[in-house]
Amino acid sequence: GIGYAKLPEDDLAVVRAYGRIAALGHPILSGVSRKYFAALITGSSPDVCLPETLATVEAVRAQPGIVRVHDVDEVRRYIAVRAVIDGTLPYPPYSLDDETSKWVRTDDA
Repeated sequence: GIGYAKLPEDDLAVVRAYGRIAALGHPILSGVSRKYFAALITGSSPDVCLPETLATVEAVRAQPGIVRVHDVDEVRRYIAVRAVIDGTLPYPPYSLDDETSKWVRTDDA
């Protein structure tokens, strides 16, 4: 797996090979959260590398299987936004009366 007794370059090679590994026909369990190889890229620390984790999740999420992460809510929100942008989920309903919609332009503006 990623992050176990390998050099950072080896972990990167595994992530880059996910498509070929998935092509073998088996789902992949990916533990890509807070990995040292990703933190090294930006000079961060594994315990505070949410952006690095999100980038790694993005790299592997198209492959069949399960992605294990520490920051579940943040990754869930990231994937929800990507799914709407990618067109695989519809834009969720919203109300212009909601305080969080105050920046939405209306015909009244």
